Amino acid sequence: TVVSNNYQAGEQCAKDLMKRRKKGKLLFLVQSENKSAIDRIKGFKETLEKAGWKYENVGELECQGQLELSQPLVEKVLNKTKDIDVVMALTDVLVYGADGSPEAKTMIYENKMAATSAQSPRTTGKKTVEMLYKILDGKKTEKQCIVPVSLITKDNINDYSLSGWQ
Repeated sequence: TVVSNNYQAGEQCAKDLMKRRKKGKLLFLVQSENKSAIDRIKGFKETLEKAGWKYENVGELECQGQLELSQPLVEKVLNKTKDIDVVMALTDVLVYGADGSPEAKTMIYENKMAATSAQSPRTTGKKTVEMLYKILDGKKTEKQCIVPVSLITKDNINDYSLSGWQ
């Protein structure tokens, strides 16, 4: 198995948030049946808690990782209350996400999103092929390879292509 370090993705977003704010009211977009999404939220929350960063959990919205589901849910919450500082995945709300999709990078470039922890499908593919060749050559290989992720923010967005993946 070759996977991105999803816990690290959550950690990176939390560390960036703590640089920007002293406290906050957070709305979480969750996927309760997806391990990578669970690990991202866990990394985010545990990093804030370990640092003693004060936050209020305003709610958790089940979004199945789909923009078409999450966007109307978030809009509905924001229409009911303007008292949200951060959306983990308008009026000075910080939005964080994970994947490093072209859409997320474009939103960061346009100042509509704070950051995304980016996976690298190319690196994941390369690691998969390397492991496959080892297996085919009869060599031992680790059962799981966790690929590091990188945080993309306004400060480094120009280092990435907006039209593709890493």
